[in-house]
Amino acid sequence: MESVIKFKHSPDHLTLYADASFRHETENNYDHNRIDYYAHGQLNNTDFRNRYFNNRPDHGYSMTGKIAYTYVIRRELSIDFSYKYNHTTTDRYSSLYRLDQLTDWGSNTTHELGTLPSVAAYSHLIDAANSYNSWQADNTHTFGAFLVWNKKGKKSEWWAQVVPNLSLLSRTMHYRNGHVDTTFTKRTVLYNMPSTLIRWKSTDRKYEYMFQYHVDGLAPDMNKFVNVRNTTDPLNITMGNTHLQPSYKHELISHFIRTYPKKGLMWIVEAQYIPTVNAIAMGYTYDKATGQRTFRPENVDGNWRGRLFLGGAGVLNKRRTLDFKAMFGINYERSVDLIGLSGVASADRSVVNSFTWMSQLQLNYKIGQSSIGLKGNGNWGHVSGNRDDFNAFNVADFNYGLIAQVRLPWDLRLGTDLTMYSRRGYKDKTMNSDDVVWNARLSRPFCKGKLIVMVDGFDILGQLSNVTRTMNAQGITETYSNVIPRYLVLHATYRFNIMPH
Repeated sequence: MESVIKFKHSPDHLTLYADASFRHETENNYDHNRIDYYAHGQLNNTDFRNRYFNNRPDHGYSMTGKIAYTYVIRRELSIDFSYKYNHTTTDRYSSLYRLDQLTDWGSNTTHELGTLPSVAAYSHLIDAANSYNSWQADNTHTFGAFLVWNKKGKKSEWWAQVVPNLSLLSRTMHYRNGHVDTTFTKRTVLYNMPSTLIRWKSTDRKYEYMFQYHVDGLAPDMNKFVNVRNTTDPLNITMGNTHLQPSYKHELISHFIRTYPKKGLMWIVEAQYIPTVNAIAMGYTYDKATGQRTFRPENVDGNWRGRLFLGGAGVLNKRRTLDFKAMFGINYERSVDLIGLSGVASADRSVVNSFTWMSQLQLNYKIGQSSIGLKGNGNWGHVSGNRDDFNAFNVADFNYGLIAQVRLPWDLRLGTDLTMYSRRGYKDKTMNSDDVVWNARLSRPFCKGKLIVMVDGFDILGQLSNVTRTMNAQGITETYSNVIPRYLVLHATYRFNIMPH
């Protein structure tokens, strides 16, 4: 809810804003977790767990109030002063039950995943060390300003804005599980500076230069302060750290744009530098005997990435039926983490450097109200690290294909995309793949274009696996599962145009 109060004989105004929300969720998860331990090539032990996670209740509410005063100093200069208060409360319960401790519910169970015995049979099988309930209350006071300057001349126009914010956070958590019952408060001062920029452009729209600077301060999740040992995943143990500090992500972005209106062409050059101070890394120690990793959040410095690219777009013939989009650039990322071996006093810094050459090209040809095009994208990278056991490698991710937009009889519109996705050079051989993906959308407008009915088909050929493997900034393969890589969906949109009286 927002209300604006205007003053007589003054462009100044006061803005009042209030908002409230309530959240309530329930969730049940089931899994079968089996780990086979080998010694000298022989199966030595098997750890099977039939688990039921009862995550309920999980609820909370949030209330926000804000007041802002806009002071117009003169026509081209104004400033907003604001104060915002937010209160958020969350209450979570998570209970883990080990059903495998019941007869007939172990590794040879015939019970379907997702079924449960009676409550009386499993209620005493709670894994107290990995079950918890937590209550958290956050109070945030934010003081902000928004300074805007706009100067128009005969040949050019300047625009500048500065948006500093200072937030005072007071967060209290009560956390309890089988081994810990604690209440603690964390008070944090954060500064943020979103959308701060200076821009110059010529009045004929042929030239533009802009420089942006953003700062995003982030306080650690309160759960990371709780010093408990979570063994829900027996191969990946997690712990807390009571000494974590806020992290700050800085973004410096600069670009120059040149436009040729009569020719229908433009090009852009852009540079980015994005360092993170006090980044929170989930450093780990590794036990070679068991394959177990123990993770603990730590603040680390030295993370940054930079990017430089040149792009362009426009038409290639006088009839303006053939157009293109292109981009070529380089990207560098320095990722710092902590990795150690079990029994060693402290983890070592793991620094991974990734250098990537990027390219994109797309050509489109218009035939009446339809079009057909070719596209290609490629990333070629070199990854190296400072660890003795890290072997540098080269990778390539590229794709190419056909795209089309076709007007059909009865006012039907068909959009389709046939693309070959390829990856090469990964240590995990399953990631070196070729996947042909065909997507399509059939749509038709109704009610003079206000209602549009669409049918979307994704992965029509059924080439994608429901297991996705990616490489993170540390050069480590991460695996994700998606139960519906292929689907068909029918949906509709209706546009409301309400003109004010």
